[in-house]
This record gives sequence, C-alpha cells and structure tokens, in this order.
Amino acid sequence: MNPPIRIVVENGNITLTGVVNSRVEKAALESIARGTLAFRVDNQVQVESDIEKEPTDKTSAES
Repeated sequence: MNPPIRIVVENGNITLTGVVNSRVEKAALESIARGTLAFRVDNQVQVESDIEKEPTDKTSAES
C-alpha cells in the first residue's frame, strides 16, 4: 500500500507529493490540481513502477 498523497497549498501554489500506482493516476492528480485557481502546480508525485526501476546507491556503486 502506498503512503497517502500529500497536497500542500501555499501562497496560491500547489505541491503534490507521494506515490501512485500509475502514470494515469499521477496525471489525474495534476489535472485536478490545475482545475483550481492555483498559480502553479508542482507535481512531485512518483509512480511506483518507476521507483522500482531506479538504481539504488549500492547498485550504482557495484557497477
């Protein structure tokens, strides 16, 4: 189970963080946020399958 999505609204700017299951979910979150009167949306949400593909520091050091 992924941690909850965190939404921070500050001075008209929205920052999204957390982990979702797919790129479609990430895009949907951003679309909803952009549908508000926010000046800027910073979508830092990560897709779970992309996280699993990222090399760890240990893996990088071994290569």
